[in-house]
Amino acid sequence: MNGALERLLQILMANSGDGPNEMPVSLQENAALAAGRVGVWYPQKLAAHLGMVAPKLLDILSGIIWGNEKAQAMQGLSLAIRVQPAAIEASLLAYLREVSQMPSYMMLTNDRQPYATFQEVSCAKGGYVGSGSNIAAAAAAAAAAARFGL
Repeated sequence: MNGALERLLQILMANSGDGPNEMPVSLQENAALAAGRVGVWYPQKLAAHLGMVAPKLLDILSGIIWGNEKAQAMQGLSLAIRVQPAAIEASLLAYLREVSQMPSYMMLTNDRQPYATFQEVSCAKGGYVGSGSNIAAAAAAAAAAARFGL
């Protein structure tokens, strides 16, 4: 794992486009999915970079259609948030917006772990939301909680 996550994050953070010094968008999407999935097994490793990469990671993931890969990447991101919640503060609204768009059929599986992880982060357990004057994030958390039937 040494170096692999760092390389994925370099690809993720590069400028996207078709130029000689730019990364193809499809490569960045794959890097975002892979980096998020690393968080499922090694949340501490992803959490160490979360403050720097969360905005770009969420921006790229938001352009990917929901499926099992994206759900697993979002679960890994959520597990990393549990390790280092303060690192997501600037991107909390984008995170909650993305989670709230998860199709309901994906939450109704035998594996309730992704749902439980999203629920924990979205409902401000451990002080993720409301520890400051971030009213927009608190409103998004309430919308996400309503989406999850809480």
